[in-house]
Parts: sequence; C-alpha cells; structure tokens
Amino acid sequence: MRPIDPTFVPRLTRGARLRFDRHASQTMILAPERGYVLNESAAEVATRCDGRRSIAEIVAAIAIERGLRPEAIEADVIGFVAELREKGLFE
Repeated sequence: MRPIDPTFVPRLTRGARLRFDRHASQTMILAPERGYVLNESAAEVATRCDGRRSIAEIVAAIAIERGLRPEAIEADVIGFVAELREKGLFE
C-alpha cells in the first residue's frame, strides 16, 4: 500500500459514486462492476472526500464533531483512504 500524506486531498474516482440506500439505511460506494457497503465511521470519512479537503482537514472536522483528539483517529482515516485508493475508488 502506498503511503498517504495528511495533505493528500482525496476524491472518488470517475465512475464511482457515494449513495445512501434509505431502505437498507446504508451508505455505499458504487463503481462499475462493484460496490462497497460502508460502516458509519467509513461513511463519515467518505462523504468528506470531495476533492476540496485534505485528510488533515477531514480528521480535524471529525475530531471536533466527536470530541476526540485528531491524533486518535488520523491513522484510521489514512488507512481507510489508502485502502480505497488501492482498490481504485479514490484518487
């Protein structure tokens, strides 16, 4: 897995989209020939990966909303983004 810097600004790749299924109450990333169901934490990160905010900004916003220290969640956020980038869903 390629390392990701906190200044990286993630966004979904072309052809991938984020959708909330109201019937199943699940957030998903849909891409050609595949789909991924996200848990609540992953959905919270993915919805912020819009190509305008860096990972550091995403981490700071989530930390403030949840009353956490950014250092407590940064590795998890970076790991999630790195995993989906390796799957070709983030660029």
